[in-house]
Amino acid sequence: MLTVLSGCAATGSEPGESGSGLRLPVTFHCDGGRSLTISTSDVGGIRVLSPRGQDVVLFPSPPDQDVRFQSPPYAINVDPEEALWIVTGKRPLSCKR
Repeated sequence: MLTVLSGCAATGSEPGESGSGLRLPVTFHCDGGRSLTISTSDVGGIRVLSPRGQDVVLFPSPPDQDVRFQSPPYAINVDPEEALWIVTGKRPLSCKR
């Protein structure tokens, strides 16, 4: 299981930088040879281009942190070196920088 220490949120930081200092956009390489890209979103939260090509906007959950983001059926736990991509009903996918 992924231990998350810090995350990605565009609030309270310079454009292109997460709340934890992670520069966005950032690409993670996932199991199975696919990739996941996280960037800033114009509507708050983060924009994720998923390993299956889905383009989704996820919001902090709960709102006062910058580690876990979701918009059902999608969720992500993220830190500067690793991301765990979660889709309801599917096995979580581990992705590394």
